Amino acid sequence: MDLIGNLSGRLRIIKFYFKYVKFGMLFIVCLSFLTGVLESIGVSMIFPILQSILENKPKLEATNFPIVSDVLTFFSIDYTINNLVTIFVVLFLFKAVFKFVTGYFKLFYSSKFLLDIRKNMIKNLSGLEYTNYTKRETGKLSSTFTLEVENMVSGFIYFSNYLVTIFTGISFIIIILFIEYKFTFIILFFGMIYYLGFKKLNVKIKNISKEITSSNSKFNSLLIQFIQSYKYLKSTNNFYHLNDFLKQTVVNIRRLKIQKDIRTNFVLAIQEPAVLLLVLLIVYVSVSVIKIETSVVLMLLVLFYRSTNYFLSSQSTWNNFLGQIGSTNSVIQLESSLIENQEDSAGVKKVDFSKSIILKDIDFKYSNDSMIKNLDSINLEIPLNKTVAFVGKSGSGKSTLINIITGLLKPNSGNVSIDGIDLSEINLKDWRSKIGYIAQESVIFSDTILNNITSWDYNKEQDYSRLWNAIKMSHLDEIIKNDNDLNRDVGDRGVSLSGGQKQRIAIARELYRNPKILILDEATSALDSETEKSIIESLEELNGKITIIVIAHRLSTIKNSDIINVIEGGIIIESGSYDELINNNSSRMNEFIKMQEL
Repeated sequence: MDLIGNLSGRLRIIKFYFKYVKFGMLFIVCLSFLTGVLESIGVSMIFPILQSILENKPKLEATNFPIVSDVLTFFSIDYTINNLVTIFVVLFLFKAVFKFVTGYFKLFYSSKFLLDIRKNMIKNLSGLEYTNYTKRETGKLSSTFTLEVENMVSGFIYFSNYLVTIFTGISFIIIILFIEYKFTFIILFFGMIYYLGFKKLNVKIKNISKEITSSNSKFNSLLIQFIQSYKYLKSTNNFYHLNDFLKQTVVNIRRLKIQKDIRTNFVLAIQEPAVLLLVLLIVYVSVSVIKIETSVVLMLLVLFYRSTNYFLSSQSTWNNFLGQIGSTNSVIQLESSLIENQEDSAGVKKVDFSKSIILKDIDFKYSNDSMIKNLDSINLEIPLNKTVAFVGKSGSGKSTLINIITGLLKPNSGNVSIDGIDLSEINLKDWRSKIGYIAQESVIFSDTILNNITSWDYNKEQDYSRLWNAIKMSHLDEIIKNDNDLNRDVGDRGVSLSGGQKQRIAIARELYRNPKILILDEATSALDSETEKSIIESLEELNGKITIIVIAHRLSTIKNSDIINVIEGGIIIESGSYDELINNNSSRMNEFIKMQEL
């Protein structure tokens, strides 16, 4: 079962390589084989050349190394020292060319592999179902996309080198087979013993590699959380336990790497003595038992020695390949998982959004086993160019409702329609391109202000006026006076910006995109009153121009909304304008205000 499992695992990896490099690997193998054939024939010709020089005979007898004379006779070439030297030089020149071409294509396919795998994985991550994404560890994703992919490509290079050395070695064995088939069988017999002797050590190296990959992913995940939580950890001096845990993980990775290197070096250290013993056994059996001519055995030994160098090299590259198996399996598993959990966006229709969004009898719960519904019988209309607010306590279902409108979540029952077309029939990418989204935690990239506003989609000749219009509407012109200010780097996640400046950049980004719907999800809840007032003034200029959906706890944010929906326990318990709800003494919103919950 272990053998079948190992074989299945290798075939899975080879199939994955083939998916990206297609017939490139086969092309490399063919070039390597031809290189080996040329080298082995060239090496075979050294002996008659040396004999001719030592005996001072420009023309050799056919009985001297008959395999060489037979080949030359077949091609009607005289068996002379001049012809042998000429052919020898030509063969090795061709071998050099073939070797260079092989090396070039190895580099070409490995770099292409790295490019294609990353492009594919980014594409698959972008299309991942949102609920599946929320279950994944950010650190593990980051580790796999960077470290593990690099290791996997290194594994591919090692595997390519393994194939090159193996097939070059095999080409020597084939030449030996033509010269003396009995000698070949001796080599294969002792070679099999050699292979089985090293097999157990290689399995252990592979298992340690998998442990290293798992520990690296764990460390990377913790490190990202450490960095993201740095302010909190620093402010509270709460580093101790996390530091200790990170140190233990690093120590464990070091221990595993030492174990892996010890086993790898042990394999390398005993290879040469093992091969020497193998050669002595082969010579003894060839001369004493099978009675092959000494001169022929000498030639065969040189060819065998050359093949052994390649097979030893293949053993080393195979061990290096095994060292990357953990990373390779991690990448394969992630890609497979991303593909399996792609968002179902079968809809093809496109909508202009010129009327309204209607939610009818929407029910939703995050777990099918749960008896509690996160949204229960929601019926709602969001008209074009109106400002609609949702208020309620934390966990009441406000954000869940927004996620259903954007198509991130699918209701268990009921339907969402845009201009009378069911959302399941609509192209989700097209629908989302009409939506702007500003959250409490502003999305700021470690880049310039310009790229943060334009999302790297900027052509100065075409988009200059659109850019500055977004800057002015978001009141960013107070800090951005010219193009030089736009090229200012904001630091890691906008560390050089204030909370208000981050939010204004987030607003400018959405205005630059010119959305038809703007969603504000607690967009001002973390800001001071003065900054919040400035942001609200920016947004009020959009009233009646685009559809605005607001989730908020603060009264100031929703005062000017056309419709306010109060949500409690996943149910819309009341709706109306601000004046209608505030003047109703029995309204839940009035209670929120009195209890200072809004």
